[in-house]
Amino acid sequence: MSSNALADAVLDLLGADERIVLVEGPGTAIGELVPLYDGHVVDSDGVEKTISAPLPYLVLFTTPGAPVRARVGRTSTLRAVEFQITAVGGDRWQSLWAAELAESLLDAKTVTPADDRPRRIQRTPDNLFVARDDTWTRPGGKPLFMCPARYAAAVKR
Repeated sequence: MSSNALADAVLDLLGADERIVLVEGPGTAIGELVPLYDGHVVDSDGVEKTISAPLPYLVLFTTPGAPVRARVGRTSTLRAVEFQITAVGGDRWQSLWAAELAESLLDAKTVTPADDRPRRIQRTPDNLFVARDDTWTRPGGKPLFMCPARYAAAVKR
């Protein structure tokens, strides 16, 4: 299983919730739903460093994973694929609410990627606190607050 297959399974799991909509590109109809972006917030201006996406929103970031250590004398066929869901809001409470929504949908849940068997998602212990983002702002200079949470799943190499 690839980390891409796990990412697709995570996007499907989050997107299946009636409160979340996966944003495929600019102009996606969002309404009152929480936008979910796959690695890049399309509703942003890289020159002005502003993000116009409706708040709160979620962003999925993935890694290729790392080998899982096997017991002495054995070879492991697993690797831990980690991913991060960053919840962004207009204040710390809004970003925390979105992070808790994502956690309720992901932590200790099982996903079945297209090319593998079911895998259990676990939130990792190295999560970060809500922080003000001073690099990116809202139009008009209003601040953004972000709450990153890391998750992992063991997958076949």
